[in-house]
Amino acid sequence: MSSKRDLKRSANLPAEEETNGSLVRLSGEVEGAFAPVQPRPAFKEHLSDGLQQTMRHKANLRVAEPGRHRSWILIAGATIGSLIPLLGVVAYLLRSRLVGKLRRGATWP
Repeated sequence: MSSKRDLKRSANLPAEEETNGSLVRLSGEVEGAFAPVQPRPAFKEHLSDGLQQTMRHKANLRVAEPGRHRSWILIAGATIGSLIPLLGVVAYLLRSRLVGKLRRGATWP
């Protein structure tokens, strides 16, 4: 399998070398077009203040523990989910008793 990959890679090698050469030339041109610049002291101070403020803000953040609340939600959901069919059975039994009593007690002369 790797031999097929190597064959494909060797077939593309001249094109890759040409692309790499073009990128190196472009990089050199861009590097020559831009001169290094020193940032103003006000910018450095603003950046430093912003970074320090962000770090203080992040230090005060607390990460919620999702496992602690999730387990109670699952337990409550499972309890409610198992009670619903039970209530349905109780309602059915009560209804059938009431209907049976009405049928037995409601005789017309």
